[in-house]
This record gives sequence, C-alpha cells and structure tokens, in this order.
Amino acid sequence: MHAVQSGFAAIIAASGMFCSPFSLARGDEPVKPTRSASEANPAVPAPGHSVHGEAFNDGPRHTAYRMPGMGKVHFLASTKKPEAQAFIDQGVGQLHSFYYFESERSFRHVAKVVPDYAGASGGMAMSNVNNP
Repeated sequence: MHAVQSGFAAIIAASGMFCSPFSLARGDEPVKPTRSASEANPAVPAPGHSVHGEAFNDGPRHTAYRMPGMGKVHFLASTKKPEAQAFIDQGVGQLHSFYYFESERSFRHVAKVVPDYAGASGGMAMSNVNNP
C-alpha cells in the first residue's frame, strides 16, 4: 500500500511541472488591436449595433415605457430621480415575473437616466442570466 501511495505522489508531483500557470500557451491572443470598421473591414458593426446581426438590434435596445399591470414592487435605490426609481421598481418586478426581455429594457432605461447607478448594470446582467 505504501508503494502505491508513493507512486501516486510521484505522479502528482511530476504533473505539477506540466500544469504550472507559467506553462499556459497564449499564442491565440492578437498581437495588435483589431482594426476599426471601414470599407476594407466591413465585419465590424456600426457603433451601437450588435455583432450578431441586424436582428439583434431590436428588442431591449428600444425605448422602455411604463407597463401597466406589473404589480406593486418597491426596491429601494440610491437614486433621487423618480423616473429612475419607477423603472427600477418595474425592472425588478419584471425580473421576478420572468419578463427578462422587458426587464433588461427597463434597466437599460435606468442606465440612460442615471449613468452612474451601478444597479442598472446589475439588473441588466440578472435579466440575461438564463440567456446563453
């Protein structure tokens, strides 16, 4: 049994040489930044457009609006703007009602109204948690 344990320890020690963080190859990283969009490089989308095609420019990128029937939700936020608070409340209600698409739209609107409110980014992330 002792011979098996020492043989296993030798294998673990030897594999440590090959799995060190310094041995990871980074050959697939670009050596210079990607060129910006031009006629010679049309694959780069226009600013504000999706890299996945024009179909993805719809949806949450459209303007949010106050939707009736979303329930009474109040999520205390550190913003003093009533419009932002209303959309935060709506976004949280939509998020917990599984209206992920509309929830992201509400949180995008909050980010537009109060750009320095970090909760808007958190809400957008939670709205996409099940979106592969």
